Amino acid sequence: MQTTATCAEMRLSLTRVSVAADRLLTAEEVAALLAVLPRWVREHTRSGLIPHVRPGHYVRYRRDAAFAWLGEQKQGGAAWRKHRPKRSDAT
Repeated sequence: MQTTATCAEMRLSLTRVSVAADRLLTAEEVAALLAVLPRWVREHTRSGLIPHVRPGHYVRYRRDAAFAWLGEQKQGGAAWRKHRPKRSDAT
């Protein structure tokens, strides 16, 4: 007997799909690759932070551009403290 897949099962199957490097991705696929919510991807797309293309009224993403953007977002890891409190001269 064959059952109809629920919406959640379909989303889960998207995370298991191997994506060709040249295929355009949806917000849901980018969210699965970055381990964030699709809403987060859409919000950052609207604000212009995530690189995307618009074929017609659709919004799509290039996999290599998404990972390049993610690489630019690295923060922290400095070997020294950037903020140094002022020393008091009272000794």
